Amino acid sequence: MTENNDEFMILLSEVEKSSEEITEIMQNLSSIQALEGNRELENLIGISHAPCSLKREVERTKELLSLNVTHTGLELTVSPRLVSSLQSSCLSLQRAGITGMYHHTQLFHVNS
Repeated sequence: MTENNDEFMILLSEVEKSSEEITEIMQNLSSIQALEGNRELENLIGISHAPCSLKREVERTKELLSLNVTHTGLELTVSPRLVSSLQSSCLSLQRAGITGMYHHTQLFHVNS
C-alpha cells in the first residue's frame, strides 16, 4: 500500500506544479470578451471560478492527507471524509482537463 501512497503523492505533486500554468490558461480564457457573461465555458469545464478552486483543491487534499492518514501494519487506512474529498477533488480536476487521479481513490481502505 505504501507504493500506492507514494504514487498518489507524486501525482498530487505534479498537479500542484502544473496548477500555476493551468491557472494562467484559465484566466486567459476567462478574459476573452466573447466569453464574457457566457456560462457556457463554466458549464463545459464544470467549475465556477476555476483558477482559484484548482489550487484550493490541491491544498485541501494535502491537508486532509496529513490529518487523516494512519499506518496500521502495512495497510494504509483513510477516513471516509478523506476519500469523499479526494473523489470530489479528482472530479474537479477531471473537469479542468486533468485526468488519471480518480482511480487512486479506489486503492484506499475506508474506515467504517
